[in-house]
Parts: sequence; C-alpha cells; structure tokens
Amino acid sequence: MFWNSLPTKPPLLALLSFLIGMPASLPAASFTETGFDDWKKQNQAAFQQGKDEFKLYRSEIKAAFKEYTRKTSAVWGRDNIGPDRKRWVSYIDKLNQRSIVDFEKGTINVDVALPEKERSDDAQGRKQLEKVLLKAMRLGDDKRAIQKFAEHPVCQPEEAAVLKGQISLPDGDIADDADYRTLARDAAKNASRKTLRGKDGKTRIVYSAQLNLVPDHIRIRASKYQPLVNKYATKHRMPAAVVFAVIETESMFNPTARSTAPAFGLMQLVPTSGARDAYRYLYKKDRVVSDTYLYDPENNIRLGAAYLYRLNGQYLAGIKSDRSRLLATIAAYNTGVGNVFRTFAGKYRRSRFGSYANYKKSALREINKRSPEEVYQYLRRHLPYRETRDYIKRVTERMGKYT
Repeated sequence: MFWNSLPTKPPLLALLSFLIGMPASLPAASFTETGFDDWKKQNQAAFQQGKDEFKLYRSEIKAAFKEYTRKTSAVWGRDNIGPDRKRWVSYIDKLNQRSIVDFEKGTINVDVALPEKERSDDAQGRKQLEKVLLKAMRLGDDKRAIQKFAEHPVCQPEEAAVLKGQISLPDGDIADDADYRTLARDAAKNASRKTLRGKDGKTRIVYSAQLNLVPDHIRIRASKYQPLVNKYATKHRMPAAVVFAVIETESMFNPTARSTAPAFGLMQLVPTSGARDAYRYLYKKDRVVSDTYLYDPENNIRLGAAYLYRLNGQYLAGIKSDRSRLLATIAAYNTGVGNVFRTFAGKYRRSRFGSYANYKKSALREINKRSPEEVYQYLRRHLPYRETRDYIKRVTERMGKYT
C-alpha cells in the first residue's frame, strides 16, 4: 500500500513496527571500517582541485538570495517572505503581486500591494486581488537558477499548473478550473486590508486573501513521484518508505524547494556536499550540481537515493544492525556522518583517539553494543543539534505512511 493513515501507536512503537517488518536486504557493509578514510585519501586531490569552484558557487548562491531579498523587501518591507523548503513564493506580473503556497500547512496566501493614493478605491483593489488569485491557482513552476531570480524576481512559469487537483472548495472537495473564478471572487470579496511600508520608503495598501488545499494534498503530490521513488529506491537498495519520508520532511513534495543552506529540490540536496558526493559516485565525475539540475524531480530523487545508499551502505557500513544503521543514516542525511560519530564518541581529539580511524571505531563500538531501540533513543537525546533530533523523529514517524 502506498499511503496509510498516520500510525496510531506511540512514535517509537510505530517506528519499531516498521523496522521489524523491514526486509533484511539493505546494503551490506561494503567498506571496511577504514573505508571512508581510504576514500577520502583517494579523492583528496579532486577535492582540492575543485575547492575554489565550489566555494565560488556557494558565494554566488548566497549573494543571489541576498539580492532577491533586497528587491522584494523594497515593496514588502517587514512582511517580506522568501521561498524556502516548504513554501513556494511567486511574484505574479509585478513585485507588488505575490502568491505564497505553504505546502506544509496547505494554504495559498495571495497579496496585492497598491499605492496609498488608491486607498479610497476599495472596489478596484479587490478586483485586482481577484485577478491575481485566479493567476495564482493556475501558476506553473519557475525553475530558473536562483541567480536569474535575483535579477528578475517576477515569476516566469514554464510548466503546467502546480496546484491542479489540490485546491479545495469550501466543502473540502477538489476544485477544477471551472470553479476557480468563483473561488477568486469570493476570496477577494472577503479579503483583509492593511497599510504596509516598504523598504523603499513608500506606503502601500495591501489586500490579502487565503485559499486552502484539499486535506490530502500531501498524498496527491507524493503519488506523482511514486514511480521515480520506487525506481531509485530499488536501484540503491533503500526502502521506498524511507525515501518518501525524507522527501516529505525535507520539502513536503515541493519540487522547486530552495533554501539558503543552500539546498534545492525535493530531497533538499546541497550542491557542494550531498549532491556532489552522489553525482561523483554515480557518474565518476566531480562537478558543481546546479540548482536547476536539482529542480528536475528525476535528477533529485536519483541523487538523493544514491546519497542515502552512500550513507547506509558505505560510510556507516560498520554498524552491524540493519535497523540501527538505517536510523544513523536518517540522522546523517540531515547532519552529516561526523555528527553521528560525535553523538556516540564525543568530539574528535587526536590526543584522545590517536587517529580518526580509531575515533570511528569508538563510535561504531558504542552503536553496535546498543539495540536499535536504544540507538533511536540515544540519537533523540544526544545528537548535537535539536533540528536533527526532531528530524529523525519526523522521518521515522512518517515512514509508516508509505509502507
């Protein structure tokens, strides 16, 4: 079954039920315990050679996000909202017209900011909002590079309507295109109105309205990617439920998810780390994996599943229990292998361990002497960052929906 309701058992019991039923066919340890160190030595030259290129790319991305924010804040001031992992932000026709789709909350918020001199023309303001609402419901993806967004933040959609089959009627049923005009008209009629000062110093009148996605909007989006997830999970010997749960946790199936990490696409891959690692593993080439490459769902899922395999079947191969290794893999996907080792062995100090290989062995011993249940609880309590402690809980809880 592709989609179950959320488990009614307590989180840990739900997790253990999934793990107990998990096939014992996850990748066996294919590296020796020092395999990661050997791999690092073999690739050290390649890393050094590409260091400047990757550093430059990361700087370009950071600068692009900053410029994008500068331009949009000119209109929206303290109410400026940028795109992130789970929110799709589009500026429609002009910077004073925006749509914010929250793929986690299931909401579509549409705002129109008009010059203060138009304060008295309320009917015209609502009419403009109605037009933008209608466009927002039919809007396609804009998969331009973030550098292009920084130059021209106004949306340039390339594909079919992203929200088709997900917009809700007042009774919760799915709206079709014939319903959109009525939805837009009613939402504009009941829109809120407020005054806002942009960073350009101008005061504007903002009309805002909200539409909702249908209750099972996450399932609808997830089903779109089921063939790709099954294909690449099978190829890389990872449970499809894990890949699905990672995507839901990372992006809520937002295909053009972008964050300032910088990370991009469904599985929120970082071009200079996880995406780079997976690409090199698959294609034996070291390259900057661009955000536009990662917006393609197949590219993203292919690399994301491969990276999960790298973590599970290679970097963490010294963990003997399949179940414990899977838990460590989920944590490492968010925070890196080094922080998983740190959780069990403390900070690396040469004076204490003598070498990084010994440090790894110490961490692996601590993991291997614990049951999967104990590993889960230890990760939940002792991972260095709260984000990762929450992450492992969310992913493991959500796996049950996709079995």
